[in-house]
Amino acid sequence: LGHAGRLSVGYKTLQIMQLGAIAEVGAQSLLFPLVVESRELFQESAKHYFKVSENESEEILALAIESLEEVSREFAVQDKAMGYLAEAEQYRYPAYMFATNNKEFDQQLQAAFAASAAGKSILIYGESNVGKRLLAAALHCHPDNPRRTKPMLSLHCATMDPDMLELELFGTKGGFLGLQKRRGLLDLAQEGTLLLKNIDRIPFPLQEKLAMTFQHHAYYPIGDMKQKTCSVSIIATAQNNIVGPGAEEHFVAALAEALPWHSIRIPPLRERREDLPFIAEAIIEKYSLGLYDEQELLALYDYFDTQEFPENLRDLKRILFFLGAKRRAEA
Repeated sequence: LGHAGRLSVGYKTLQIMQLGAIAEVGAQSLLFPLVVESRELFQESAKHYFKVSENESEEILALAIESLEEVSREFAVQDKAMGYLAEAEQYRYPAYMFATNNKEFDQQLQAAFAASAAGKSILIYGESNVGKRLLAAALHCHPDNPRRTKPMLSLHCATMDPDMLELELFGTKGGFLGLQKRRGLLDLAQEGTLLLKNIDRIPFPLQEKLAMTFQHHAYYPIGDMKQKTCSVSIIATAQNNIVGPGAEEHFVAALAEALPWHSIRIPPLRERREDLPFIAEAIIEKYSLGLYDEQELLALYDYFDTQEFPENLRDLKRILFFLGAKRRAEA
């Protein structure tokens, strides 16, 4: 279907399937706004399939909430609809887990959990698709984290221009340069956790502003003369250790010094092959792939031993999804 002509039935079917997938995660984002995964899936899908930018995705979600309220009033079911939203606001994260059978990496994981519980900011670095987002969620939800019951929000720093990035972080008073009043993520994540993906892609001037914010625990929304207090736990991701020696070209010293950083590298799958069986089993169960034959799984794990997995979890999922689809077709 991916190669079907744009006027063909196959292409239109593909578009409907993609729209359905986006609508599903969009609905989850509306009902459970604190679930990082649903919100990010909606943003990534909308951007990938329909070229909708990340900030426009947020506007779409906000418009959907307004439309829900209008439709609810029209059909006189506003009490029930508002009840669903109120119930959703009480939602709490599931117990995200991040584990390994690699002894050296496990020691590093335990050190990261301890550092997070002690109030340090965490930098998670490594190749693409190694599980940085999952580890961030596991850090936030860990029983020792005093902020685990508070919001966890995220921002993909590589997908926005500097002005929009500043607006997303700090918000605006409204009426300034024609901007509408908007709460920034530093406000929305108050007392909770803010995940800054690809933090090294934040422009240096904005890094300096963030450094001042974390140093003084306060900031000014755009166009506002009144300070807001800032108490958030920062988890950041990058492909390299930007708080180590020689990282100045990606990360300003002021931001590195403003927060007590603890960095952890997630090794690629080829460096922790002992984790492949239980990661594969978790994927099979999560997506109901139906791959439970022990002999087939043993052969699959032998096959994994020879693969490099250049795209890490994405490659692993491709293999398992193909086998799952093949099994269903044969059945």
